[in-house]
Amino acid sequence: MPVPSVDADARLAAIGRWDRWRARCTGPGAATVSGLMLVVAVQHFAASDAVKATLASAASCGFLASPLAVLLVARRGWRVASAIAALLALSGLGYLLAAAAPGIGLYVAGFLVALIASGMLVPFTIAMWRQNAADAVRGRHFSAVVQNEVVAGLIATLLIAWWIGDDAGRFRPVLALAGILAVAAGWCVRRVPSHPLPATGRNPFAALVWLWRDPGFGWVNCSYTVMGFANFMVLPLRVDWLASADHGLGYRADLIQLVVVAVPTLLRFACGRLWGMAFDRMDFISLRIAINVCFVAAMALFFTASLPLQLVASVFLGIGFAGGDIAWNLWVTRYAPPERTADYMAVHVFLTGLRGLVAPSVGFALIALIGRVSVGWIAVAGVVVASLMLLPERGRPRPG
Repeated sequence: MPVPSVDADARLAAIGRWDRWRARCTGPGAATVSGLMLVVAVQHFAASDAVKATLASAASCGFLASPLAVLLVARRGWRVASAIAALLALSGLGYLLAAAAPGIGLYVAGFLVALIASGMLVPFTIAMWRQNAADAVRGRHFSAVVQNEVVAGLIATLLIAWWIGDDAGRFRPVLALAGILAVAAGWCVRRVPSHPLPATGRNPFAALVWLWRDPGFGWVNCSYTVMGFANFMVLPLRVDWLASADHGLGYRADLIQLVVVAVPTLLRFACGRLWGMAFDRMDFISLRIAINVCFVAAMALFFTASLPLQLVASVFLGIGFAGGDIAWNLWVTRYAPPERTADYMAVHVFLTGLRGLVAPSVGFALIALIGRVSVGWIAVAGVVVASLMLLPERGRPRPG
């Protein structure tokens, strides 16, 4: 690898500084989505299972639209950072709409706008990091940004739990602040150096050809699909299990914030830098399997009536999330040519959207048939199978 130039050092410093500020602004919004969104839907608006599944799948719609977003941005010749800033501003407007919603319809519409915009920006974020950070240090520096987002999310979670108490109807100022901060995040990220993506053809889904043109990339995506489907199937059920008084435990909104968000977020912060360094030094397949083990433990322990076991599950979930923050976002940089990073990431994110769109509805539907505990064990089996699928790729060299 050539010795980095002064310009390369300056670009790395700029993305580190401004993307950390972006993360500090988006952390509270992430905390709101993961802990408060469904609690308000259940306890304030008395949402149906269909509405809860729609909210749980909203970000997946953005993932599905990401290949189209990459195509449009490439054809327009926009800088990658400018595209991210525009999507963050749109996300902020969605939060503001949800904050002002008088009923469940506008509440859902606001979150759909916010989360679809957030889902579409993922390929651009990784392309921006590929443009500004060398392979040998990318995981370490990216994990520092994630830790800033995690700390901001943890602080926001504690404040939200204090503000909400046992009254989910006090959500409006929280969402309004999340919207303002999302717009501020866009202002920050515009200052990151970046350049336009290479021009592509007219078909936004043409990049899917890399799934069979690059067999290793395609097989890892197959494993991600099995693992991700299992995760998406049970993640929204966690909140519903704790929040619903009819067929769950009926915990207070502040306790749900602490179990579902605060504990995993604390572990994400504690372990994020370690996973970042591991990504730079380890074989990716071994790293991914280690992360999956944490998710297996979390799923196996959570769907009980025991608060201590739920807290232990949240610890494992937080450790897994810390690794997933790095691996899910950066793994395509181990497979994609530099100029195709956004295309590879768009494929990965698109497939994430497919499973994220379907899996929550499947999870809620299975509850009525077999119950939450059985759904949890099905998810455990899915993650185990996904890990076994990765074994043939372990240690296999990548071309170039």
